[in-house]
Amino acid sequence: MRADDAKTRVFLPVTLNETIQFYRRIPDATICAGGTHVFRSTPENSATEFISLHGVEELRRVNRTERYIEIGAATPFRDVLTIGKKLLPRVLTNAIERIGPPGIRNIATLGGNLCVRDHVLTAHPVLHILDARVEARRHGSSGRWIPIGRLRGADGSLEIEDGEILTKIRVPLESWSADAFETFGDFGGANPMVLCAVARVAKGFLTEFRLAFLVAGTAMIRNRELEAELVGRRVPLSDRETAVYQERMVESFSVRRSNTIERERARRFIAWFLDQINRKRAAT
Repeated sequence: MRADDAKTRVFLPVTLNETIQFYRRIPDATICAGGTHVFRSTPENSATEFISLHGVEELRRVNRTERYIEIGAATPFRDVLTIGKKLLPRVLTNAIERIGPPGIRNIATLGGNLCVRDHVLTAHPVLHILDARVEARRHGSSGRWIPIGRLRGADGSLEIEDGEILTKIRVPLESWSADAFETFGDFGGANPMVLCAVARVAKGFLTEFRLAFLVAGTAMIRNRELEAELVGRRVPLSDRETAVYQERMVESFSVRRSNTIERERARRFIAWFLDQINRKRAAT
């Protein structure tokens, strides 16, 4: 199905196969679901072709197994929260609840949040620390699963290949002893920043620790070497361990675009999160 005006054509597939066929025939078309970013960023009066995913039921499903939950790329955030709030890791639902007002969450989608080409948005660093994967499909292919860490290049550019459409997001169902999500500003304001972390404590030891920052909508900062050094340490962590980790993590900012305010926010966030881990251990 197709809707037209003088300068814009909108194609309205109803199946995933039809969507892939449209995209094969019109490779320059813009894929959209909720359209909260696409339509805001498209110049007025420009000649444009869109392929809308709104009517593709296959891309609006949420399925669960024992190990993970799969979210269709065109599922609105509202439905993700309704269906998965008791299943998804709390750090992810907290992030989704901070993405715009309710009116935006009613139509914006997780796939759309991940696929904005000129910015890395809120969901990416959270899904990164959760070791999520996305499925990308194209004509003549059964699809491939991409770790979130490989969805963007070092410069923040989207790494989906020509002709591919993001179809699903797979989130592991793991339990965490502590989690945190914080954001400052917005991507149109000064010093936009996203900070998130998860940790697991078992038998008095830190068995898993992951932390990521997003700076200026382009620079994703995650230091896996430092994460690995913390894993296996006894909890509560000493003041010295906390101070050393803070400073070494903040040093990671020196090779990315950041400023004094952002580095101080990172330092405080790390200190606060490590304190939460210590407090949870003390309470057990």
